[in-house]
Amino acid sequence: MISPDMFNEFIWPTLSAEISSYNKTLYHLDGSGEAPHLETLCQNPALKVIQWVPEPILGHGDPSYFPIYEKIISLGRKIVFNGFRGGAETLSAIFERFPREAFCVFFDAPGYDAAQRIMENVFD
Repeated sequence: MISPDMFNEFIWPTLSAEISSYNKTLYHLDGSGEAPHLETLCQNPALKVIQWVPEPILGHGDPSYFPIYEKIISLGRKIVFNGFRGGAETLSAIFERFPREAFCVFFDAPGYDAAQRIMENVFD
């Protein structure tokens, strides 16, 4: 990934201007390599949500990502998990540590009944 200094010099001015052209934006943070840019990204008040994408071998619930979630939440942003991997137990473990209202979670289920069981297990 690009260093924070290079990000600030070459990427941030244009990206910040683009973010500012909307009232609310979401940034797709693709893996830990982009985590060093979180504080810079969150300098723009129009950025409201970080879509977190874990590395392919790890799921959203891997504890090594918890500091990233803490940082996003401490910077006043929400987190989106798109294609959540991990199941009800993993999601419950995340919600035991972090406030549920800080997250929007999209997950795949083989059908309505399976999705309903996940929701009941997590939000029981």
